[in-house]
Amino acid sequence: MKTLCQPLIKNRCARVGCALLIGLLCFSLGIFQLLRQAERVVRQQVHVDLSLATYVFDKTIANAEFAAESAAPLLGAECSRALPILRNLVATVPDVRTINLVTDGQQMCSSLYEGGDTALATGTNNTVEVTSAQFTEHTLQLLPVNSGIPNASVLGYRHRLTEGEVLIGISIYYIENILRYTSSRDILMSFEVGGQWLTESGEITRGFAVQASDTLASEKYEYKVNAYIPDNYILGYALGNYRLSAFWYLVVSAVFSFLAYWRLSQSTSPVAELRRGLEKKEFVPFLQPIFSPQGTLIGGEVLARWNHPELGAIRPDNFIPLAEETGLVKPMTLQLMDQVERDFLGLGELLPSGFHIGFNICAAHCEDMSFVRRCEQFLSTFAERQIELVIELTERSVIQDEKQAKLFFQALSDCDVKIAVDDFGTGYSSLTTLKNYHVDFLKVDKSFVSLIGSNAITRHIVENVLDLALRMNLKVVAEGVETQEQADYLAEKGWIICKASCLVRQSVSMSSFGVIFSLRIQRQPQHRLPKSKPDLTMQNKKGGPPAQTPFHRYWAEAALCKDLALSYIRVLPSLKQIVGKLGEP
Repeated sequence: MKTLCQPLIKNRCARVGCALLIGLLCFSLGIFQLLRQAERVVRQQVHVDLSLATYVFDKTIANAEFAAESAAPLLGAECSRALPILRNLVATVPDVRTINLVTDGQQMCSSLYEGGDTALATGTNNTVEVTSAQFTEHTLQLLPVNSGIPNASVLGYRHRLTEGEVLIGISIYYIENILRYTSSRDILMSFEVGGQWLTESGEITRGFAVQASDTLASEKYEYKVNAYIPDNYILGYALGNYRLSAFWYLVVSAVFSFLAYWRLSQSTSPVAELRRGLEKKEFVPFLQPIFSPQGTLIGGEVLARWNHPELGAIRPDNFIPLAEETGLVKPMTLQLMDQVERDFLGLGELLPSGFHIGFNICAAHCEDMSFVRRCEQFLSTFAERQIELVIELTERSVIQDEKQAKLFFQALSDCDVKIAVDDFGTGYSSLTTLKNYHVDFLKVDKSFVSLIGSNAITRHIVENVLDLALRMNLKVVAEGVETQEQADYLAEKGWIICKASCLVRQSVSMSSFGVIFSLRIQRQPQHRLPKSKPDLTMQNKKGGPPAQTPFHRYWAEAALCKDLALSYIRVLPSLKQIVGKLGEP
């Protein structure tokens, strides 16, 4: 079976290319995994930063809320009495820079000024006081400038009551620091409230050009914190933190590439090749013609040939043993029967009554009763011509279930299928097979037939096999008859059928058999075999070892070719008609 073992990819450059592609794919998957891991880590860190910033912002705004609630009882009181308390709150409450009291929409008191008449208008001293007019419907509002801190912004907090409002100003300086120190390096964060954005640089805008990578909204107050991850930040993070992992991915990819090249250079499994051949229907039937001693064509044995796309025609002894071992011989036999049935339909009118067709089976077939039904269908196809179907049991393997085998062979006999023991005397339990099962034919192996006329001692083996067959009333097929002496001896002893290899030395395809058969039925030649086995050697004149003589080896074949050529010439005008019949359904 070594001939069936071929590399998956024969071209070396193609194997190298595939191996490199597999290695590159593995490395790419590894880098992709590293980038995914880096992205997960960065996003987790960003979420932690947002959570921390939100926590600090909530604490800062909670301080403003505490200051507003503490100043609320002062609404409606005189500013002179409320001012010390407001300034004390500004001094003691963290992050609070201004506190304003508003009643009936008018600012009555501010921690920055004495008296209600000190309210500032927009533009005065380049400052803007926190007033109700600056707020929208939101509780929190980003305001551009705080009068107490020139060129600085303020986060306004409004606390509404029935008596009025308390307005708290929180310095943006604290907001900027929270954004700056809670974010990771190179990750930008912004504070969003009321449709406005405050960045780490202190700039207040009405929109932001970059879409936020992650956002976290406060559960207590009306604001959100946004984070912006730069485009190449994740790649840089991966290169800076996963260089060792990337190196190991490169090593593993190189190993995978080497293993891929090694595997592509390995041979495919012979069993896998058999399965592929069955799926592609590459197994075709060849017919070994069988003649009587008088040269009459009376049947044929179907032999399997494998038309391999790379190796060409493969002999059955190179794949049949493996097919029997794996059980693939059963579907292979069914495929051969289908093809023979289809091809012989074109010869339906030419086949003589009683023409027998033999198929080889093994012990594995004896467990499959569906094969019996297939034999019935085969016979029904040629019912009008009374074709005989012969099932030849090869004895390369032992029949395990004898009870099932008896049922199997009995079912075949009930269907008028003839049973033969192939290569009798060379396999397992030949005599046991004759004892346990009904057998119609014995096919004597050519190793025994070749002993005729060559060895007086071993000749008794042939005589005993012949005597056994005659006593059991079995028909005998002799394989490998090469000389007239052998044929005359077998005919004298009562052998009814012989398979003469010198008449047709090789099996032929079904189409070739159709032509040969049409020639045979128009002219049945009376072939005479050589009286003795031709001497294939001659003695060297110098007394050395005998030398081969091609003339003696092929003279019988030349005579046969001449006979067949004359037959072709005689029937040449009718060949077109014969070929047309072969193609008819």
